[in-house]
Amino acid sequence: MGLRSQTTVGPGVDRQLGYKTSQKTGRKARYSPWRKMWLGLKFRAWRGIKRLLRRKALLHPYQNPLDSLGPWLIALVFMVVAVSAGVAWGFSPDRSPSPQFLPVPLLPTAPQAPDLSPSGRYQLNLGSPQGNLAVEVDAQTGGRITRFALDGRNVLQGPEIDGQNYGSTLWVSPQAVWDWPPPAAIDRAPYRVTAFVAPSNSSYSLDSSPDRAPTLSLTSPPSPTLGLQIHKTFRLDRTPADLSPRLTLTYHLTNTQTHPVSYAPWEVSRVSPTGLTFYGASTDPWGVAAFAAPPTQRRDGVVWWDHGRSGQGAEGAAIAPGLSQSPGAIGPDQKLFGDASEGWLAHLEGNLLFLKVFDDVEAAAQAPGEGEIEVYANGGRSYVEMEVQGAYERLAPGQSRQWQVQWSLHRLPAALAHAQAGDRALTQWVRQVLAQVTA
Repeated sequence: MGLRSQTTVGPGVDRQLGYKTSQKTGRKARYSPWRKMWLGLKFRAWRGIKRLLRRKALLHPYQNPLDSLGPWLIALVFMVVAVSAGVAWGFSPDRSPSPQFLPVPLLPTAPQAPDLSPSGRYQLNLGSPQGNLAVEVDAQTGGRITRFALDGRNVLQGPEIDGQNYGSTLWVSPQAVWDWPPPAAIDRAPYRVTAFVAPSNSSYSLDSSPDRAPTLSLTSPPSPTLGLQIHKTFRLDRTPADLSPRLTLTYHLTNTQTHPVSYAPWEVSRVSPTGLTFYGASTDPWGVAAFAAPPTQRRDGVVWWDHGRSGQGAEGAAIAPGLSQSPGAIGPDQKLFGDASEGWLAHLEGNLLFLKVFDDVEAAAQAPGEGEIEVYANGGRSYVEMEVQGAYERLAPGQSRQWQVQWSLHRLPAALAHAQAGDRALTQWVRQVLAQVTA
């Protein structure tokens, strides 16, 4: 044989025939074609390096290349391995993970429920002496609450009023992070139902046990814009004081990024553009230049917005500092920002009171440029947004935080049928209702 045919890849390896001789048994085992190709390439690369070095007089004919260039070659191998590992794991030079390799969020464990509702809508109902409280959630549209009704009377505006801004949803604050529109993953993308418990007389029931509270849990897809994933749980139960039904909304925000993020939860509910919106406060509301001012007044520790007089300059209404008066009932968007010192926000339409209760947030813990309470009316006066924000907090990678709000509906006593903004009797009644709800 010539020199080319006699060369071996290594001890016990016949490169020409593709066999490897076992040093223990002396038997030959055939390599796979891929193994043979790899050994051949490795041999040719090694031989090429030696020939190059000898041609440049950098290596003695019988000297091993590793004797002089070993440290450099080893460093080169480590660099190649490190870069390959980084590409394989999907990390770019800015240390941001590729979307397909987002960390698994640390969400509360719950059994995954099959999609029992063909339409993606889920109903929760709870009866009481005060009436039947019904909740409907659209899992296919951001886990959005589309119905919150007492004896069939829904207080939330539907998609027939505005195709995008309807029902109740959850955003995060400050809005300066995402501008407009809200990120689809948390506001309008399909949510995955993880638990559903409904009364036996409700459609799509997983558990007919009457002693279990009607509950629905849903999880959003991760938002690449925010680096967040949202988990919502809606649960109907009764207040201990008078057994009236209420809805407890529990939100979990989970950081899916590899770096810390800071947000405040932001619940937005669209209601009728008429009636009264009010909340307990020790300070006047404020505004920003982007929105016109609603006519508001603060009396007996309550800030009132009479939507029937929006833009009309109601008698005795104080225009908050930084706000400009709107010229008419149909005109520019109006919005107020406030600090709810008592932890509640209410909307009265006709004889039905929609009440939200939450933990009060100190001014220093509110999101930059935002308010604990925000109330917005669109220029067409087709809906009003009751907005509540939680504390602005920092989340470490993989960390979750919880925030709760309680909703309830109450019928106005007949004696208060003609109550107006600032009415002390109405204020006293609302505070009595609060005492029962929070007992």
